[in-house]
Formats: sequence, C-alpha cells, structure tokens
Amino acid sequence: DTATLQYLSTKAEWKGASLIVSQKILYEAAPGTLKSTFTLSADGKTLTRAMHISVDHGEFDTTAVFEKQ
Repeated sequence: DTATLQYLSTKAEWKGASLIVSQKILYEAAPGTLKSTFTLSADGKTLTRAMHISVDHGEFDTTAVFEKQ
C-alpha cells in the first residue's frame, strides 16, 4: 500500500524576507494543510524550509536546510 497525496490549491506570499507557501491537500482522502516558510541566509548560501503539516494522523513539523556548495 502507498499513501495517496493530492494537492488541491497552493498560495504563496512574501512575509518580510520569508516566502510562505500554503497548500491545501487530500492525504488518504482526508483534508489537510502544508505550510512552508522559506528563508535565505544573509550571505545567500543557505536556504531553510520549515514546514508545518496538519493531517488526520496529527500535526508535524520538519525543517530542511540546503547549503550552496
């Protein structure tokens, strides 16, 4: 079995220096939301994505850090 994820809508907006991406989803046929906040370091070498996930199974937070090589 594989879980199904369907994106229903996406909205992006700037809040100061951060890009906020809000998405409405269906996960295993139940509604949910994803909210990602993207920030770039002052030197432009590190992009951080903090994501809040809300689905029927609960709420989760994840952070991904991308560094320019």
